Amino acid sequence: MSRPAGLVAELLGILIVGGQDRFSRDGLADMLWPSGEVDRRRHNLNTTLWRLRKAIEDSSVDEQWISSSRNGFVSFNRQVEYSCDVELFEGTVARYRSTRTADLADDELDELRSAEAMYRGELLEGVMSEWVLPHRDRLRRLHNECVLKLLKATRRMGTVEECVYWGEKILESDPFREDVHRTLIELYEDTGQTGRAITQYNRLRSVLQEELDADPSRETQALYYRVIDRTTADAAARSGPTPEDIGAVLDHLETLHRDLSDGLKMLADYLSRN
Repeated sequence: MSRPAGLVAELLGILIVGGQDRFSRDGLADMLWPSGEVDRRRHNLNTTLWRLRKAIEDSSVDEQWISSSRNGFVSFNRQVEYSCDVELFEGTVARYRSTRTADLADDELDELRSAEAMYRGELLEGVMSEWVLPHRDRLRRLHNECVLKLLKATRRMGTVEECVYWGEKILESDPFREDVHRTLIELYEDTGQTGRAITQYNRLRSVLQEELDADPSRETQALYYRVIDRTTADAAARSGPTPEDIGAVLDHLETLHRDLSDGLKMLADYLSRN
């Protein structure tokens, strides 16, 4: 079997993950060629179907992967032996959707890790057809759901670096997830990495202010000041502050300086208008 590409790969994608057991020929032609003469689109579809069969079917085996009915419907023959990473990914995530994080066994976590590794980016990357957009969105949401479950599981297990890995993976695609930032801040606090906790908070604060002109929630701010208090208490309990303590305090002072500067700017703007 050769690897389909271009319109041939897109047609195979429609037949396998397009959400229907079978498709009309005219429907397939509309999805692949939204405009143009009907006869031309039908001809293009026949050619693309022929190329798809040639790419995936073994002529030495009496087995059809692509079925065509007399009434004009085309379908992928799911009775043949095949493997589709999209279906495996969806099936695994769906199987553990209702399972509580605390109830996941080690082998089940391994299944979720394997499923996450199957997601290698957007479905049919480069294809701009309208039919693929809702399927991409669905798979993206499933991937986020899978990674979030792995984040919560590794947080509960105390596997620090893996937890950080999953948290950062979520933040790569959605840097505004305050709950994920907060999970990482709590993780760093619990493991005595107060400098990293403060850095994580400042990262959240910066992205919220720069993109949304907003501040972290009161819950996250309370967590941040708890980390500051712990940093101060830890330094006092020792003979002197560590380089990490000093860095954490400097980060905190920088945050206070930004807050003061923002406040003075708002005050100046108010006075200039009154």
